[in-house]
Amino acid sequence: MANISVLTTAKIASLGTQTIADLTTADVVALRTDQIAALRTDHIQVLGTDNIIALTTAQILAMETRDIAALTTAQIQVLESRDLVVLTTAQIEALTTSQIQALTTADIVAMTTTQFKAMETADIAALTTAQID
Repeated sequence: MANISVLTTAKIASLGTQTIADLTTADVVALRTDQIAALRTDHIQVLGTDNIIALTTAQILAMETRDIAALTTAQIQVLESRDLVVLTTAQIEALTTSQIQALTTADIVAMTTTQFKAMETADIAALTTAQID
């Protein structure tokens, strides 16, 4: 998309999901944090894993709790540990058991004590031996 960074947050929010799905990694990197915050949950869900990988830590920080909770397990799997450690306790609490199971050992190890405490009992119980080994 030609110069996506000039779009207003209202315009970003009004884009169709196919337009978002068609964004290149260069487009995603060019999004300002206020534009990332303006993305709807259905926008987040159609971002390809290459686009999720392209997100900066600042962009991850700009995502709403509902958007983090909307990430697919495939999207969770490609997040880097450096991005996961910036998630708030509310964002960690919003993750489903399937999303928690998608985390790698490195992701689990990188979590802060506060983040780990924010996990639901069912999420902790669902951790596999491979994740905590």
